[in-house]
Amino acid sequence: MKVLIVDDQEINRLGLVGLLEGAGYTCVQAGSGEQALSVVRDQTDICMVLMDIVMPGIDGLDATREIRSHLGSNHIPIIFVTSADEAEKLELCFEAGGDDFVSRPINPTLLLSRLNAHQRLFSMHANLQESNKELLRHQRETEREHLVVEHVFDNVIKPAMTKCESISTHLSPYSMFNGDLYLAHRNNTGDIYVLLGDFTGHGLSAAIGCMPLADLFYAMAAKSVPVGEIVAEANRKLLKILPDHMFCCMVLMKFNATMDHLDIWVGGMNDIYMVEPSSKASQVIPSQHMPIGILTNEEFDSTSKEYDLASGARIFAYTDGVIEFQDPEGEMFGEDRLREAIEEQEESLIETVLVRLDDFKKGCEQRDDITLVEINTAKAPNDM
Repeated sequence: MKVLIVDDQEINRLGLVGLLEGAGYTCVQAGSGEQALSVVRDQTDICMVLMDIVMPGIDGLDATREIRSHLGSNHIPIIFVTSADEAEKLELCFEAGGDDFVSRPINPTLLLSRLNAHQRLFSMHANLQESNKELLRHQRETEREHLVVEHVFDNVIKPAMTKCESISTHLSPYSMFNGDLYLAHRNNTGDIYVLLGDFTGHGLSAAIGCMPLADLFYAMAAKSVPVGEIVAEANRKLLKILPDHMFCCMVLMKFNATMDHLDIWVGGMNDIYMVEPSSKASQVIPSQHMPIGILTNEEFDSTSKEYDLASGARIFAYTDGVIEFQDPEGEMFGEDRLREAIEEQEESLIETVLVRLDDFKKGCEQRDDITLVEINTAKAPNDM
């Protein structure tokens, strides 16, 4: 460890040099405050400073202030060497940026003990700074990677998605990347396909499977491929690319051009609600299949169900971030509260659920991705 000794009296400097070098320290000398500043600027490996107070020109207090200003966030311990009649200046020493002091005549044992203590603090500070720099580099690299992935997501998932007055959504990701996947497409024959998926976990790792699934969905929906075939192909693809612990709960719906017929497959998702104007109670379409990305092609069941839809019927689908939302006491929002909100049959099921959820959460933050999808067959899909 290199120590800078600052004193206008050469005999004082030499005495300290002999003591410190005998203890294994490397010493550099400065006979004035000006020289001390020059040494600190030129030699970046200075680890500690022993500073005299009274010197001609720039004294020890001003030199300390200048050193602190030059170093910025970098820290070097500065220990003042004082005489008995300079004791009243100690407060000024600490105000100037000093860390400690030793009094003349110098006690060698005490001085070396102080230096060893500050050496440990200096090493800890240096290690902490290096760790902070490494964390900052990692943060910047992560941000760059996120920007790249976000760009890819924007160019794979969003451009092909079509909008429709018949479909309302609420998407609230827990983090930068959404582990929930919502896709919609109306093809040239007028068929409307809607997909809602919920990948294991959340964030970037959960969103990885969204891109291949979106690519497959748009390609097959454009060709009016039956729901069962799309689901089977999605299962084959995700089973091949996803790690063993990941899968996707999914509902895939296909509406005909007049929106009076629904073909639907539900795997691992929450109940899908069908609300008809003529009925006070909602009809439940339960999940009858395993999520995609788990079973082999031979084990997987891609059988869908078909429903005739009354005019004005509404279909409501959601991910489990809704019912698993917890209030301050740890109680979940739950399916009962959700069903109560849906069966109010307000003009917007989504808005009704969100109002109920906002009243329930009492300021708690969400811990999972939340997606709500409402399809209203009463609204003509002529804007796609």
